[in-house]
Amino acid sequence: MTRQAPAEGPRTLAALVPALAAEFPDFFIDTQPTWNGLCLSAHDRDRATRPGVYAVITSDPEEMRLALREGGH
Repeated sequence: MTRQAPAEGPRTLAALVPALAAEFPDFFIDTQPTWNGLCLSAHDRDRATRPGVYAVITSDPEEMRLALREGGH
C-alpha cells in the first residue's frame, strides 16, 4: 500500500499562513511539525470572551477554512 503525498507541501502550507491569518484575524495561524511533515494550526486569540472553536490542526487548508467558518467567528 502506497501512501499518497499530502495535497499541500510544506512550502505551500507555510505560504498560506499570511492569507489564512488575514482571512481569520481572530486566530493565530502557523505551521506545526508532524510525523508526516507540516500541518497548519489555528488557535483562538481570545477564547475567554466568545464561544466557538478553540483550535484546528490539519494539513488541508480547505478543511481549516471550513472548520473556522463553522466555528462561529
